[in-house]
Amino acid sequence: SGILATLITIWWQRKNQNKMTKLKIFTTLMSKRYEISAEESVEALNMIDVIFYKSDKVRNAWNKFNEATNLPDTSTRSQAIQDKHLRLLEVIADDIGYKNIHWDSIKQYYYPIALSEKKQDEAMLRRINIDAGIAQINKFKQNVDVSQTNKNDEFSQQVLLEALKNPNNLLQVMELAEKAKKNNKVSE
Repeated sequence: SGILATLITIWWQRKNQNKMTKLKIFTTLMSKRYEISAEESVEALNMIDVIFYKSDKVRNAWNKFNEATNLPDTSTRSQAIQDKHLRLLEVIADDIGYKNIHWDSIKQYYYPIALSEKKQDEAMLRRINIDAGIAQINKFKQNVDVSQTNKNDEFSQQVLLEALKNPNNLLQVMELAEKAKKNNKVSE
C-alpha cells in the first residue's frame, strides 16, 4: 500500500504541475492578448506544442493561428491573426476547465491610451538612441580613418626627409617598400 500511495502521489503531482503550467500559459496569453507580439506572449505561444501535446483541439487551434501569421501581408491578415488568437485562447480555456470563458469575454480587454502612448514613446526613444549610436560609430570610424591617414602622411614625410639626407637610403627604402607591397599582396 506504501508503493501505491507513492505512485498516486507522483501521478497527482505531475497532473497538478501540468495543469499549473497550462494555467500559466493561459494567464500569460490572456494578460498579453492586446499585444500578441509581446515577448512573454511569444514564449507562451511557443510552449503550446509541448504543454498541450495531448490536446488535439488546442494544437489544431495553434496551427490555425500559426497559419494566419504566415499569410501574405494584406488588409485582412491582421484581423485573421487576431481572430485565430482569440479562438486559440477560447480553446485553451476550455481545455483547462474554464467552460464559461468564451470568445466575447476574451475579446474584451483593458488597454489604456496612456500605456499605448508610453510604449510608443519608449519605442521612439530606443530608435533615437540606436540612430545616435550609429551616428557616433560612423563619426568614430571617420576619425580613425583620418587619424590613420594623418599617421601615414607623417611617416611618409619622415621617411622622405631621411631619404633626402642620404640618397643611398632612398634606394633602400624604395626596395623595402616594394617588398612590403609584394608581401601584402601575397597575404591578401
